[in-house]
Amino acid sequence: MTGELYLDAPRAAAAGRDLSSVGGQLVGMTNGPVAEIAAASADQPWGRDEIGAAFQKDYGPLVAKFVEAFGTVAPYVEGLGEAAVLSVDDNTAADSRASATVTRSYHAS
Repeated sequence: MTGELYLDAPRAAAAGRDLSSVGGQLVGMTNGPVAEIAAASADQPWGRDEIGAAFQKDYGPLVAKFVEAFGTVAPYVEGLGEAAVLSVDDNTAADSRASATVTRSYHAS
């Protein structure tokens, strides 16, 4: 039937917690390996001669975009997981309130 929500609340909440956990791991990577890549790249280990400069010209902006994007996406994933858990809680609570309202209305008649 259209408009109905079939929610396996425990499973959906667990998935949200897992997503949030993965986001937390990504945040950790932003401050760890991703930061290390950026730092190592800044030292231009490929050299500063003509060939190294040509490589840096293309690589430098790309690594900067990667680091920025990773730093933006990581906390977003973490927050998305938290939002999913809150959504499950909100939907479950709304369903409980609706059920109580229907029950009270039925018994009042």
